[in-house]
Amino acid sequence: MSVENEPRVDRKTIQIAAVVIAVVILIGIGVYVYNKEKIGKSSDPAAQQAALTLLDSIPVHWPAAKSGYSREQFGKPWTDDVDDVEFGHNHCDTRDDILRRDLSDVVPPSGCAVTSGVLHDPYTGKLITFNRDEGTDVLVQIDHVVALLDAWQTGAQQWNLVKRTQLANDPLDLLAVDGKANRKKKASNVASWLPSNKDFRCEYVTRVVKVKAKYGLWMIQAEHDEASRVLTKCSSQALPSSGVPRSSGVLPSSGVLPSVGTRFPSSSATSQRP
Repeated sequence: MSVENEPRVDRKTIQIAAVVIAVVILIGIGVYVYNKEKIGKSSDPAAQQAALTLLDSIPVHWPAAKSGYSREQFGKPWTDDVDDVEFGHNHCDTRDDILRRDLSDVVPPSGCAVTSGVLHDPYTGKLITFNRDEGTDVLVQIDHVVALLDAWQTGAQQWNLVKRTQLANDPLDLLAVDGKANRKKKASNVASWLPSNKDFRCEYVTRVVKVKAKYGLWMIQAEHDEASRVLTKCSSQALPSSGVPRSSGVLPSSGVLPSVGTRFPSSSATSQRP
């Protein structure tokens, strides 16, 4: 074949294509940074102001090694045999306690195991149907807000098994969430992951700070800086003109508002450590 018959691309066309590709890449980077930096509406700026004060008490260190970590280091999954946490020793496993707390329209309305319900997912803002008979229960997972691997690297490997089991089953550190979002989060800390639902970011970071302060865990510098940035923005938001905090459907200290079927903890399990 003659070289003269082959199509030619002139230099100007190549330059234009390169500029277009560069612009697309820059736009993509800009969108990513904007989405990561953006903070939605706070339902209670005063809570974030309190979390900022609490953040000052959390030490900053390098992460410890991952070596030695396994899920078994945090005790039997979803055990009810824990002290000083909500729902402890109420004869229901922790997973069912959290499902019953976080789902609405829970069936059955009492007892332990949840057969069906609806999750208003705090991480994505989506409504997710939970039904064991239809197999949609796999769409909902229970997330450790402070991931257990992150806890292991920021102080927990120095604890005994009792304390690690307490953290793993403390409702303060647990949320029913979209399974896909939970898998995407993995063991990320605040510096590397925030919920895509921007209106939950203030409450999410507040909860992380509460958990780490309660258990004496530390933060790496990047996480401490990001938590400070988020909480500063959240706490600076003005309350609505009524003076009443907005309701986002999630309580910053204890999770999603209880459904009709929610069981309250027994008298032996209502105490919380400061």
